Amino acid sequence: MSDPIDWQGRRQHGTRSSYSGGCRCTPCRQAQAEANRYYDRRKVQEQWGAVPPLLVDAEPSRRHVQALMAGGMGQRRIAEESGVALTVIQRLMGWDTSRPAKKVRPETEAKLFACNPFALADGALIPAGPAARKVRALIAIGWPRLAQAKHLGMTQQNFLYADWDDSHTITVRRDRDIDRMYRQLCMTPGTSVRARNEAQRKGWPPPLAWDDIDAGTLADTEEGDSCTRCDDIEHLLPFESPSHIATRLGYTSPTIAQHLRRHGRPDLAARFERTNQKESA
Repeated sequence: MSDPIDWQGRRQHGTRSSYSGGCRCTPCRQAQAEANRYYDRRKVQEQWGAVPPLLVDAEPSRRHVQALMAGGMGQRRIAEESGVALTVIQRLMGWDTSRPAKKVRPETEAKLFACNPFALADGALIPAGPAARKVRALIAIGWPRLAQAKHLGMTQQNFLYADWDDSHTITVRRDRDIDRMYRQLCMTPGTSVRARNEAQRKGWPPPLAWDDIDAGTLADTEEGDSCTRCDDIEHLLPFESPSHIATRLGYTSPTIAQHLRRHGRPDLAARFERTNQKESA
């Protein structure tokens, strides 16, 4: 918080800034003494590990920025990726003055070290397989190509990703856009029956069928996974309708009831069917 300013635009007495500006009146000297006592106490607390440091050595952060730049990242790109202001980076490196900064805030250091030196530019090309699987998984729960294209600000004619695989490439920016859309929609069933029918015809798994959709790993179909799926249905049933649960899982309601009976949950199957009948009535 900045020190108060009087009506003439001057620093008020009784503040550190007024003392630093040369004033030695009693209120300003008291303000400076109080600040010194605070920082002395803070230094002792930091030494004992009671509080985190207000500032840390800037050298590790400076070396990391140098490594990022050696890897091909410019200062503006580093600022965008890390969330650290460009002026702070310039001050750290000494680009705005002849002297590099000696200290930085711990949160600034953390943000800079979180910046990936191997981060790809938005226009770089990567395999389209993960994005295509996400598009197909959304189709499987009722989100047609047109709805997804509109979500991304595209036309349906240019939205070809559902038919792509790792032999095709996609820009990093578009891959991020599709990933963001997938995370927003993957737990919310769409309304298109035609889209779900297409996915069933072509064998496209829904989101919950994937263990790691980016790696292309489907969830196991062994007994342990089946029990987990039964537990998921039991958890969802008090909060969502059977038809909604079926759409989310990518199956029909009768198929889910049959699955529950097959895996030792006839009680849950009966409850699922009763709820489904009430919903249909």
